[in-house]
Amino acid sequence: MENIFSYLKWYSDFDFQEKPFTDVDNLIFSYLSYAHYDSSSEDKSIRECLIQNPDHISRFYEAAKRSKRYGNVTVSFIADEYSEINDRSTQFYALCYTYLPHKHYVAFRGTDASLAGWKEDLMMGYQLTPAQKNAAIYLEYVLMPGESYYVGGHSKGGNLALFACCNLSDDKCQLVDHIYINDGPGLNPDVCDVSLIEHIKDKITIIEPEFSIFGKLYEPKVEDIRIVKSFQSGLLQHSVRTWGVEFGELVYSDHNDDTSEWINQVVHNWINNESEASRKIFVDELFETLTANGAKTRFEIKPDGLTELKHYWKVLSTTDSQAVATAARLPLSVIFGNFFKAVNTGHILKAVRGSVTIQGILVMILGLGMLLLPKRFFDIAFFVLLFALVIMQVVHTVTRLIQSKWNLKRQRPLVIISLASLSILTILLVKEGAMFIVESVISGFILLVWAYRNLSHAKDCEQHYFEYWKNILEAVFTSLYGIAILVAPGALIKWYTITLGVFLTIDGLLTAITGQN
Repeated sequence: MENIFSYLKWYSDFDFQEKPFTDVDNLIFSYLSYAHYDSSSEDKSIRECLIQNPDHISRFYEAAKRSKRYGNVTVSFIADEYSEINDRSTQFYALCYTYLPHKHYVAFRGTDASLAGWKEDLMMGYQLTPAQKNAAIYLEYVLMPGESYYVGGHSKGGNLALFACCNLSDDKCQLVDHIYINDGPGLNPDVCDVSLIEHIKDKITIIEPEFSIFGKLYEPKVEDIRIVKSFQSGLLQHSVRTWGVEFGELVYSDHNDDTSEWINQVVHNWINNESEASRKIFVDELFETLTANGAKTRFEIKPDGLTELKHYWKVLSTTDSQAVATAARLPLSVIFGNFFKAVNTGHILKAVRGSVTIQGILVMILGLGMLLLPKRFFDIAFFVLLFALVIMQVVHTVTRLIQSKWNLKRQRPLVIISLASLSILTILLVKEGAMFIVESVISGFILLVWAYRNLSHAKDCEQHYFEYWKNILEAVFTSLYGIAILVAPGALIKWYTITLGVFLTIDGLLTAITGQN
């Protein structure tokens, strides 16, 4: 599979008149925004103002510099701001490429190697950042009447492009033809007015790799989301240099990587479980620790190996450090998601429905109960359930009677229901075999509904092979068990309960571990 470097070589001799602008050109302009330019060289070509770059990326930039397609592109409106001051930590860089008369691409640079840039990325979790404010001011200033613009960027640059376009005045917004977010996060709804996306959403294209983490944070709900294949794996797919290109076009996939989707859910849960104040303290303490020895870039974080690591741990693990406590809650988010947060607000059923892990644990407990009490499990379980329901009904009825000052006429329906419930419970306990019939009907119905649910899940996740086949097998087993308990005599109840207990224990364990129903 080829990449943007191949595209650059293929079309190096074609200018934008000969071959019109493509989605891949968007990626290249976003990537060129990371290059080093002579900021005093306003309105000069890339060939004239592109200066020396680090060795690991210089080949690409030098090839762009020599090409007819990009070398003649004019660079203007270079903006560069950097600061390491606490809440004003800033790494902002933007420029405007003119690739044809009256046709421009405004590119916002993503995060560079500076720790100030990395800190500013995390600051998006609790406040508007200086770079976002700069981006809005910059774009409003750069756009000129009568011109046509694409706006985009990679990683944080994509976020800045989105934020800046959302905050444009109406007349300037009309000058923007399209917005490209290349694996960049969306807008944090806690600090941004995300409703502003509505009036520009038809202009937005989101391009992200199969393994996307940064691009999934606060991802806006737009129609044009494209998933591109990469020849790398994991987080290395974040680089646009790894994205697949064939015959001059991006190579697309129809789904994201399963692991990245799980990680995104973990990160989402963790963010939701932390207050803005906790996020701020975590970021401040973390970067205060990382810069304690004077480091300014990520390459300087561990110059002394284990010695430096011990120093960071010593600073970070002070008794009053809230960063450690905040980070320690991440494993709970991995395992339980928003479960405890929902329970604390009194929404217990909602909490269980919202946590696949908790559902798996409950199913596993149910299976273990069947294994421990194979002969009496159903009798005990249904008696406890029915007894609890009857008691709740009686308590509710008595409460309403007390509130109405024992007005039996007004509360007659509730009284009748309570008496009927007590009578049914008594009959089920006294009448031989009655409880078994009720148990069989209810259990069989639940298992058949479960089988239907698994088939529906399987249809929705055909691209995720483990989850797909897990649901198919569960549907087969649960339907067979459901039919068996409806027709099987009581003599087989022990065998039935043991086998169903083994199945539920294994299923619950897999669900709890994988987080997939």
